[in-house]
Amino acid sequence: MDYQESELQIKGAVKNFMKLRESFNHEVLEDSYLVLDYGKGQIPLSKLGLAEMGFHEALLVKNERGKYLINLAQKRGVVEYQIQELKKILDGIDRRISKVNVIGLELNPFTIEVRFRTLNSELIQKIKQSEFCDSEKTDMSLASIRIILRS
Repeated sequence: MDYQESELQIKGAVKNFMKLRESFNHEVLEDSYLVLDYGKGQIPLSKLGLAEMGFHEALLVKNERGKYLINLAQKRGVVEYQIQELKKILDGIDRRISKVNVIGLELNPFTIEVRFRTLNSELIQKIKQSEFCDSEKTDMSLASIRIILRS
């Protein structure tokens, strides 16, 4: 069966399953789900896609396209595994970062500044005059929109 035919078969079965649920309206059917059974395994329809089909070699005819999809799915699986391993490494680094002793950790001087998504020169000039603004570090000229806050 070609891929387009299989899509039609799946869609028809899904439609009938929905009708079955409506007809019998039972909680057992509400918790039930569909699988594609190909004799040597099953794939839940909720996970069904080309990538998943490639992992189930017995589902595919081993022609040129089938072999190509299997190869891509295997490569994808390797990359997914590598990502999971990298996530574990990243989690370990994050745990170590969270445990860094900050006693003795020094930072270079910095300021906290306001950034605007929309410019309103009149408002910016008023803010510069406010008690919240560090007037010694903030350029008070009309040309500047930089506002440095007091600590």
